[in-house]
Amino acid sequence: MIDTLSAKTRVPKDSGDGKTLVVLDAGIATEENLEKKKSKGYNYLCVSRSRLTDYELADDMRTVTVQDSKKQSISLREVKSEDGGDYP
Repeated sequence: MIDTLSAKTRVPKDSGDGKTLVVLDAGIATEENLEKKKSKGYNYLCVSRSRLTDYELADDMRTVTVQDSKKQSISLREVKSEDGGDYP
């Protein structure tokens, strides 16, 4: 599915590192699915309807703004994780 989407998606030349950001529901974000995304060089973001309750924002205070398919802006902030990897 990711390869099909990639073939139909154009990445703008000014997109930073040139990687496509794949947004997926946390319900399908299994270790196997995430490893497949990483092995193909995609960045990913998992979304959930539940709110994080016990977290700290990353020290760099960096905000990344993306647009959804309706051109609405969405601001993203990184949270700290204990091992420096993905936040559970």
